[in-house]
Amino acid sequence: MTSIEWAEIRVRDLDLQERFYRDLFGWEPTFRSPGQVHLGPLRLLEDDQARIPGQAQPGLFHLAYLAPNAEALGGWLQHAAGRGVRLEGASDHGVSQALYLSDPEGNGIEVYADRPRQEWPGAPGAVEMFTRRLDLEGLLAKAHPWSGPAGFRLGHIHLRALDPYQGAEWFEGLGMRVTVHYPGAEFYAADGYHHHFAVNNWGVEPAAEGLWVGLNGYALRGSFHSEVRLDPWGHRVELISA
Repeated sequence: MTSIEWAEIRVRDLDLQERFYRDLFGWEPTFRSPGQVHLGPLRLLEDDQARIPGQAQPGLFHLAYLAPNAEALGGWLQHAAGRGVRLEGASDHGVSQALYLSDPEGNGIEVYADRPRQEWPGAPGAVEMFTRRLDLEGLLAKAHPWSGPAGFRLGHIHLRALDPYQGAEWFEGLGMRVTVHYPGAEFYAADGYHHHFAVNNWGVEPAAEGLWVGLNGYALRGSFHSEVRLDPWGHRVELISA
């Protein structure tokens, strides 16, 4: 089975970002060195010269953290609300229930729970997704009390690009196929999942020269040889053989 083991983001203020993610998810550091901290499936790499984009440009759209079930997602929502976290969106995608926010440097975050596959809309073996308003009251009504981040992991990575179809050959080489076509976006997955990756060009403008905060690299475990490569957007990718 294909899985995303970790993702690394470049940040300007390591202390600020570490406090934010530790408070958001309850992760404790598993590794620390000058300018770098690992928190659960997230790695923070500091570069105080990195710039924060003022507009949508190629790079990270969001990292999506998968809760083990809707009850855990509701518990996380209660936990986040108690700490004054402000959501930017809440959507029912048919296959999943998703909450959206950003970190202090503008990196997008999705926290979501999948519905059981037998409840996914569409024909058997096909993937159909939509975006509707999420029933937050219903989600909270099922919530289990927050007991920490056990079971939370990276579920997918969503990128911005000038050309949303640029990654087709890359993902095909990783054993993924296009699962959903949206206007200006493609979704890719292995193992019948709804998506491990997505790429969109929604309002994206070319980036100026320079170093920017955002995604720096990620690791995938699956049916491929262990090696380190660059993806089509220049992210360092560690491939780990399953």
